[in-house]
Amino acid sequence: AVESLEALVVQHLFELLKANLAGTAGYKLRQHISKAISQWSFAIRTASDRYNKLAAEQKNPAPVLEYSQVVSYTWLGKFELLKCSRHDILKKPWAVPSNRELAVKYFKVICAQEEIKHLYVEIRRLHEWVNAKDAHLLVMAEGTAGDEYIALEINAKYLTHRRVNNVHCRHLQQIYNLKGFSGDIKDNNSAQHNNTINSQELDNGDDEEDDFLFGEVSRMQKCLQRMLI
Repeated sequence: AVESLEALVVQHLFELLKANLAGTAGYKLRQHISKAISQWSFAIRTASDRYNKLAAEQKNPAPVLEYSQVVSYTWLGKFELLKCSRHDILKKPWAVPSNRELAVKYFKVICAQEEIKHLYVEIRRLHEWVNAKDAHLLVMAEGTAGDEYIALEINAKYLTHRRVNNVHCRHLQQIYNLKGFSGDIKDNNSAQHNNTINSQELDNGDDEEDDFLFGEVSRMQKCLQRMLI
């Protein structure tokens, strides 16, 4: 009864606020607001009568509330019914700050555990995408070996993507090495045809890329020489 009455008072205050807003000079709008205020006033009278009836039946009778007193409220600070109808509210477990903080941390842990499950899926997808991208570019580079101009461009793309993907692989390997990691660590269809990422191989990747780049420079020089002939 108390909460219902308080809700009606809040709605009544909103209608009063609308009546005092600028731009409500239209006749129809004023009539609509006036009708709404009358409806809320009638509802407040009914709710206050119900509250007064229940208040007298309490073990510690609550003060009787007059209708004129309720409708005269212009801000919620005057509406103190909850203080009269709630006993020892500060002794409730949820009123203790440490309990609330503990509850917040508990639900954060629950959400984090759920997020980890989603991360395992995303990690697997990223790993599969890296392998598929490397394999696709490698096949394209090998398939255009007969055309030096196209092969030069494809190999340059492959080299760029491989460097970026190697960074992803290093980060993925760090995730796999985390204590408590329980996701799938299998490497699917890797361009190097390995079942797992080898950190030593990743470290040696820069040397292989340097050799590959040297070969690209040599091929570019040959192309330029042919163009000058």
